[in-house]
Amino acid sequence: MPSQSELTAILVCPTEQLAREFNDAVVRKGMVQMVEHMQEYPSAQQLETRIRQLRPAFVLVDLTNMETALPLISVASIMSPTVYAVGVHVTQDAVAIMQTLRAGGTEFLSAPFDPDSVNAALGRVHRLKEAQTAEAPIRGKVFAFTAVKPGQGVTTIASNVAAALADGGKRRVLLIDFDSLASTISFSWRVTHGYSVFDAMQNADKLDEALWSALVANRNGVDLLLGPEVPDPPPLSADRYTRVVEFSRSMYECIVLDLPTLYGPEARAVLPDCDRIHIVSTPELPSLHLSRKCLAHLESEGFSKDQFGLVINRMDKRGDLTTDDLKRIFNFPIGDVFQDDPGSIHRALTAGKPLPDSCELGKDLRKLSRALLGETATPKKKKAAAGLKLSALLSQGLS
Repeated sequence: MPSQSELTAILVCPTEQLAREFNDAVVRKGMVQMVEHMQEYPSAQQLETRIRQLRPAFVLVDLTNMETALPLISVASIMSPTVYAVGVHVTQDAVAIMQTLRAGGTEFLSAPFDPDSVNAALGRVHRLKEAQTAEAPIRGKVFAFTAVKPGQGVTTIASNVAAALADGGKRRVLLIDFDSLASTISFSWRVTHGYSVFDAMQNADKLDEALWSALVANRNGVDLLLGPEVPDPPPLSADRYTRVVEFSRSMYECIVLDLPTLYGPEARAVLPDCDRIHIVSTPELPSLHLSRKCLAHLESEGFSKDQFGLVINRMDKRGDLTTDDLKRIFNFPIGDVFQDDPGSIHRALTAGKPLPDSCELGKDLRKLSRALLGETATPKKKKAAAGLKLSALLSQGLS
């Protein structure tokens, strides 16, 4: 049998007795790792969102209410990347088995959950998963940068991280500007193009390599899907955003998303697909207050703490606030702290190029890109704690 970590699952099981029997016979014996137990039948959209967030190997659905359960099996069975749907029932019912398979289910399990039968079923799922993984193309990693309000420097960080990831064209990297109102990447990098991200979304069901090559521009070794020139986007459904991001995974090693705000329709649509979410905040009191709310919002939406992190931007070396102060205030790990360097940013904007390694901010942004790629870097020396007066103010303001 494969290890427990290889067989992660979401259990949708409102029937308390059935859930208890499954937990005792399967979960506690280490056959699977249950990442979530949904004690009520979710809507199709809710289940799809949780699958995208948690990325389990398979979904187990209680078939007690067949009318509600079978559509959920169908939703799980058509997810990309592949998720295997398994029907779970109180008895070995031939009709339930046939309906499960017709709905797209891969396996069927019934109480009292004989270990040999469960092992055989999980083994078949695992073999299917291995075959699918071997045949599937490599999926690029998606990194999102967003904030709770404009003006936090999200575009500066996202565009420079994308350039560092691309490393002069050594890696295929895409930067998507989802800011339909400001769309500043075209200005920052001095590039214009006849098509925008909204053209890609309007044609999301027709995307192929030929169309894609016409939609993107290239600058500084990075492919760009720019925001619209005119801030008047057409209303588009959430699945249009997700289709564009999913298609880009097949084309690039890394995809960087510049999202205007955490609460916008763009973020709500694509954040469940992201491998890492970065919340960017400046050290001003209102921004820190809103960012703390933002972190709580992500947790309430079902994101685990290892899926997102906090980035403090434009930190003043001469200010009273320190990183240690922030850690105490937020009770949350501070991922990266970037010093304020308006001079270097101005020169980079004037040239339409990323920040160079010759400035401290450029070095720190490249360090972040290495971390996203799983590369290690020498940690910075800790600075002495200071600024207790301002720290106390923030603690009161953020409570």
